[in-house]
Amino acid sequence: MSHDLVTLDLQEKDLASAMEGMVAHVKRTFNISCRFHCETKAPALDAHCVSQLYKITQEAVTNAIKHAKARNVEIRLRNGGSHLQLSIRNDGAAFPSVVKANAGLGLRIMSYRAHLIGAGFEVKPGEEEGAVVTCSLPVSS
Repeated sequence: MSHDLVTLDLQEKDLASAMEGMVAHVKRTFNISCRFHCETKAPALDAHCVSQLYKITQEAVTNAIKHAKARNVEIRLRNGGSHLQLSIRNDGAAFPSVVKANAGLGLRIMSYRAHLIGAGFEVKPGEEEGAVVTCSLPVSS
């Protein structure tokens, strides 16, 4: 399963297109519901930043499918003025509320990738089930 996501090469230059490509691949490969919502036009980001956000999303989706056994994943991108917020929600097994962002290897890697681009990173339990991974990237107006 991880191989199917890891081998997906990032060919898109903008984040929204990259996320749309990932969603199509996830639906086709894993037969789950995966949606992408872009609530606002994302600012232009450099290739390194797009790549890191893509890899964070890739890891969060992999965790949702592999560990949480999620059947639904939602990727959301919104611009909150000074921050671009990327969130990945799933409906899988409940996520422990006491887990820190540096607990497992995958979580540490996502946190490190966020740090590389100056973004905040948070993982928390979903409102009813699953988990929500959030990456908040400062952007200039």
